[in-house]
Amino acid sequence: MVIFSEFDKNAKIRLFKGAVIAALTTMIITTAFFIFNYDPPVAEYNGIVYSTSAADEEEIQKFAEQFGLKTKKEPVFVKEITIPEQFNEVYEHYNDIQKSVGLNLEKYKKAKCRLLSYRLDGYNGDDRVLLNLIICDDRVVAGDISEEKYNGFMLSLAGESVSY
Repeated sequence: MVIFSEFDKNAKIRLFKGAVIAALTTMIITTAFFIFNYDPPVAEYNGIVYSTSAADEEEIQKFAEQFGLKTKKEPVFVKEITIPEQFNEVYEHYNDIQKSVGLNLEKYKKAKCRLLSYRLDGYNGDDRVLLNLIICDDRVVAGDISEEKYNGFMLSLAGESVSY
């Protein structure tokens, strides 16, 4: 009977060790998954890291302020869009504008997003200038400053012209 009790005790210890090892392995794998797959809602432009969070109107306003832009509180245009799987020349140029401020639409091909356009307050004294933002998964993935007229300008979020 003593042998069985000793065997039972060793089995419990091995079972406990196995459970601890399994739990630690699960924690390590889960942590590694989040570390290597977490894509924080930030981008970098000229060495400055900025937030791309856009979960609500307040965050959208804060996003614009990072570029020195002040918008009206409500968008003048909202549309659901899908980023195409294959970029044509127009999308390639638009993505060049995004890359100039640390964004990249390549990661969002086939993604369903929202396009929001806000009228800018006092942008160079012109009231026909819009801030256009493409938002996917509560983050700004693309944007531009454009004049609301035929053959008007289109600039990066930093207000720079990007040639192609």
